[in-house]
Amino acid sequence: MNRLAYIVKILSGIPLVLVLSTGLNAQDNAGKIKEIKDTSKQPHSNIHGSTERVQVQRGSAGRWWDAQEGSLVGAGTRVRVLQQTYAWVQLNSRNQKGDVVVSPIGPDSSQTEAIYEINENIDQIEGVELLLVKGTMVVNWLHGKLQVIAAEIPVLFIGTRVVFVVGDNGRQGYMFLREGVIKFPRHPGTTIYPGQIAKLVTGQAPQVLRPGAARVEQLNRFTEYNIKTLWHRPRSFWKKPRFYVPATAAVIGGGILIAVSGNDDNFISGTVTVGIP
Repeated sequence: MNRLAYIVKILSGIPLVLVLSTGLNAQDNAGKIKEIKDTSKQPHSNIHGSTERVQVQRGSAGRWWDAQEGSLVGAGTRVRVLQQTYAWVQLNSRNQKGDVVVSPIGPDSSQTEAIYEINENIDQIEGVELLLVKGTMVVNWLHGKLQVIAAEIPVLFIGTRVVFVVGDNGRQGYMFLREGVIKFPRHPGTTIYPGQIAKLVTGQAPQVLRPGAARVEQLNRFTEYNIKTLWHRPRSFWKKPRFYVPATAAVIGGGILIAVSGNDDNFISGTVTVGIP
């Protein structure tokens, strides 16, 4: 189908972002924008029509198109979210499934915009990966592998919740691990455990820090707000991710001990978070 045919469909009520899918087959559409939230006034409300507060770009150059609920996103797509706005994107393909909430609003301060890219990664995860250019991203991952690149540092995980915060220059950010297991493919010697922060700086190995109890609680509340409270969803709506671990595992030096009885297919629940210390 040519570009003109797409435009005709758009005028018939199909979301504008379909123009950005020209040249992609059905498998390239990794997901869609589920909801857009306006937090500029009380009570917070959903934006149902096309809005400049959330925009989509095909590739790294070209026109930004206003998005709306139901707009499709896929490999080679950039998403931009402006101030006082949250965008909830559902990624759903054969190998990957999860939810991503992106906003300029971080746990401590706000930026003028948040930008991230959806790119193809068939070598490590057989699906798409997310590149957070700047802003805050909360991931509630349910199925398959996902790699997120923040401050040019790849972070790989399976089934978890995580918050990433990256500054405007795209070269600094950090991550707070609440529960679960993650890997740094370029830095296999770096390990982070629940309750710790990994400072992310381009060109450097992640620096693992231990925040105080008050900071941990703040980031826990921030995660809960982004993945549940903001969208007025009951706890059961956001499915708890699961991590596969051996029947028994222990890391003495890291201060973590996992002992699973072997029931429930050796799965344990988990959560991950990234914020600013």
